[in-house]
Amino acid sequence: MREPMFTPQRRLVAAIVLFFTASTPAPLHAYDSIEELLDRAESQGNTEELFSVLEELRSRPVPVNSATEEQLLELPLLTPIEAARIIDWRRLHGPISSGSELAAIIGEESAGRLSPFLSFRVPRASVKKETQGGFEGSVIERVSWDSPPRTGILNGKYAGDNRHLYSRVQASTPGYGVSLLQESDIGERDIDDFLSFSIHAQKIGVLTQAVVGNYRLSFGQGLLFGQGRYFSKGSDAIDGVQLFAPALRPYTAAAETGFLQGSAVTLSPGAFEFTAFSSSEKLDATITDGVVTGFSDTGYHRSTSEIAKKDNLSQSVNGLNLRYRYRSGELNAGIGATLISWQYGLPLEGLDGGRRGSSNGSVEAGVVYRQVQLFSEAAFSRYPDALSWIGGVQADLAKGISGVISIRNYAVDYYSPFAGAFAEKGDGGSNEQGYYIGLKAKALTNLTLAGSYDIFRFSELDREDYPLPSSGHDARLYA
Repeated sequence: MREPMFTPQRRLVAAIVLFFTASTPAPLHAYDSIEELLDRAESQGNTEELFSVLEELRSRPVPVNSATEEQLLELPLLTPIEAARIIDWRRLHGPISSGSELAAIIGEESAGRLSPFLSFRVPRASVKKETQGGFEGSVIERVSWDSPPRTGILNGKYAGDNRHLYSRVQASTPGYGVSLLQESDIGERDIDDFLSFSIHAQKIGVLTQAVVGNYRLSFGQGLLFGQGRYFSKGSDAIDGVQLFAPALRPYTAAAETGFLQGSAVTLSPGAFEFTAFSSSEKLDATITDGVVTGFSDTGYHRSTSEIAKKDNLSQSVNGLNLRYRYRSGELNAGIGATLISWQYGLPLEGLDGGRRGSSNGSVEAGVVYRQVQLFSEAAFSRYPDALSWIGGVQADLAKGISGVISIRNYAVDYYSPFAGAFAEKGDGGSNEQGYYIGLKAKALTNLTLAGSYDIFRFSELDREDYPLPSSGHDARLYA
């Protein structure tokens, strides 16, 4: 496992990086908001990606007065209800001039958390496009050592030295960007143990996003593709149940798993959105007698056994997603479908007789009307034949009070290598049923109370040794 993300030293680094990448002075509570988002991320890999996204948003804020709904939803924890409120306010009352005015629209808590990543500049038709932004770039270099050295360094079991190297170079214009990242952990032999590269174009005519290199995908509620689920069960009573994230975005973090490598494009002609993608990459895996018995996601290549697992399994993925959005007054609805095929270079243990790959499909739907939003997704895996689904409703019940209810039914045999579903047991979207309810209320100006209750059931504990069901419940209170 990697070292903890939130040591005092890393908090200090985060504060320094965010300070120097900011183009304008931030409110005094800006870093507290960033720290809160990072603390609530569900896993370290997603935490590193979330940090990268937040840093990018701080250096290039979303223009709240001209952004589309999809662009607004690039902001972590901004809900479709809040995005719809912003768009409706602009349509009825004109531009939003400040964070305090935004607070009157989406609430003080959400506005305070998101204001550091927003620009309140009022768009003017007379401003030429080329003056609305220019070239921006950043270079980050970090070197660190452990004192005292780790045991693997002292006894010689690690192939490399006692040093951690990290480098990241980014450059962008309003329509284009490039990112190059290098990392070598303590004990790893090669300086270029992990290299990540991406070049992207965005918001050019019907082109929403295009990426060559490393990228992440998110569709529906994460049953098929959930690489944008930063928050999940346990992070908050309300946030994390529903997944809302951009369909495609470049990958710029140091976590060495959870992304695709190849090319992808999202086009948005009118009310339709079309995303096509293709990926071919190498994964770390445990291979026994020519069969894949497990995957390694630590990202470490220090000892002989870890080095033997490095990049020893090929993976190819191809697919497409089609969405249609309908908006009329306060009604905002969307439906979509995704089809993918994936293949590994060797058979997987336990995959329907040791197959190398399969095909998956899913359908998704969402509706936002006034203070209520409905969300759902059903996903199907071909080998093995299985269907998983999730549905729910999230609503603002009164001023300062919001709630969510969801039902999930994940088949025992369902399998998607890219799932990031809302779940009690892992995030793969299989072998689980559950009912979840959460409630959050603003009790005082500086006090929020929340609670959640989840009833869950696993159809099988272990197919070979304990093919029996198990059930339980989970209750949480937050203040």
